[in-house]
Amino acid sequence: MIYTCYTFLACLTHVQQVLYECDVAAEDGQQWRKEFPKYTAANIDTEGTMDVNSNPFLFVHQDHPAIMVIRHNQGLIGCDIDKQKKIDGEWFKVTRQVFALCCNALRDKVLNRITSNDLNLFQV
Repeated sequence: MIYTCYTFLACLTHVQQVLYECDVAAEDGQQWRKEFPKYTAANIDTEGTMDVNSNPFLFVHQDHPAIMVIRHNQGLIGCDIDKQKKIDGEWFKVTRQVFALCCNALRDKVLNRITSNDLNLFQV
């Protein structure tokens, strides 16, 4: 669905000029940037993580979007993330396999569909 804004000129009938069109999918991008501003498709598997070399797990910050995915899919995963002990009160211990699945799902279902504009290219 696309929302369209029209302007009508005085003394003219049936003249429409499109001022702005906004794709509703852009709302998803705005919501993502509001909730997870520092996470992109390029850094979702590295930002907010602490790698533990040669181990089948890593530490993931409690505010990472993958934790949200785990939280909302606890029945599928068989684990309630909120009942797990946090390291230093803010880091969850997550297996690499589960973390990779969450990041790939977020990248495929959300991040690859979000458009962003480089404001450095904006010209008047």
